[in-house]
Amino acid sequence: MADTPIINGHRYGWASIEAKVDNTVAEDFTEITYSTKADPGKARGRGARVKATVRGEADHEGSITMHKAAAQAFIAKLGKGFMTKKFPIVVSYSEAAEGAVITDRLTGCQITSMEDTPKQGNESVMVKFDLHIMRIKYNGVDPFEDL
Repeated sequence: MADTPIINGHRYGWASIEAKVDNTVAEDFTEITYSTKADPGKARGRGARVKATVRGEADHEGSITMHKAAAQAFIAKLGKGFMTKKFPIVVSYSEAAEGAVITDRLTGCQITSMEDTPKQGNESVMVKFDLHIMRIKYNGVDPFEDL
């Protein structure tokens, strides 16, 4: 479906995003990514073709990148064993020209790895947290049905 041009308006962009990590507005993050993957199983029989599929498994993963000072505050909030703690992330997109607010909810987030990226230059030191995510609802819609 082609996008209808907006005259004197805006599409969702970086300035449209608000993220809450563990119910606190994240001010100093520079990137957030999240994805969903379905891995349906295949039922085979005689012949080369798949005869049917089975529900299979669902996976969600993502990452959030933030300035070092914000990352340290986040780690301190999660406390000892911070890579074993689960927390929610809520990402909202709001732009007056687009109308309604879009809200994606990431639940059961857990840090699986982290990477500091200090380097020569005039930019802030960043920390990237890779995440395992238990469930994502895209604007209230779960991509998978539970039985």
